[in-house]
Amino acid sequence: MYTKQVLFIVSLIILVAMFNTAWACHESDTGLRGHNPDLRFAGISVVTEAASALTSTTTGCDHYTYFIQQSYHQIAENAARGEGEHLEAFAHFRGCPSESLGSFKVVIRSNYQKLFLETDPLGKSFPKRFEMVLQDHPQLRLECGTFSDSSLS
Repeated sequence: MYTKQVLFIVSLIILVAMFNTAWACHESDTGLRGHNPDLRFAGISVVTEAASALTSTTTGCDHYTYFIQQSYHQIAENAARGEGEHLEAFAHFRGCPSESLGSFKVVIRSNYQKLFLETDPLGKSFPKRFEMVLQDHPQLRLECGTFSDSSLS
C-alpha cells in the first residue's frame, strides 16, 4: 500500500512538471495565457491543452521559453556581470557556438539597459527585446539567431 502511494505521488509530481514545461509556449493557442504567473484559471481545459502541447510540439520553443521564464532574474544578474551559468545556458539555447560566447556576453552586457527593463520585472517581453538587439549585431544574429534544444535530445 505504501509503495502505491509513493508511486502515485512521484507520478503526480512528474506529470505536473511536464505540464508546466508544455504550457510555457502555448498560451496564444488557446487564449488562456499559459505562462502568465497571474493565471487563476484551473480546470480540465488547462490540463487538456497542456497535455496536447506536450505531445504535439516538435520544436524547442517550450524548453526555450520555459527556461527564460524560470531563469529571467538569474539571466539578468549574469548579464550585469557579463558572465555566469545562466547567461551561458541562454547562449546555448540560442545555438551560439562556443567561439561566439565571448561576443554574446559582451553584447548582452552592453545592451543591459535595453534588455532588462524595470517596467518588465518578469521578463515577459525579454525575448522580443533580445531579438531587437540581435538585429543590430548581424554576425551574432547569424551565429546565435535560432534557439536550440540539442542538449535535450
